[in-house]
Amino acid sequence: IPLAFIVQRSNLLCLLIIIKSALAFANLIFPDNEFKDFIMVKKEK
Repeated sequence: IPLAFIVQRSNLLCLLIIIKSALAFANLIFPDNEFKDFIMVKKEK
């Protein structure tokens, strides 16, 4: 397995963790329902 592939995978994992943390943080800031509506609107487009 090329080293670059491993690095890419770990970077992707880090990115996912960052995104999940950001979403959790956003849930604290925004009212839950409002935030979910925002996500749904984004997904529909």
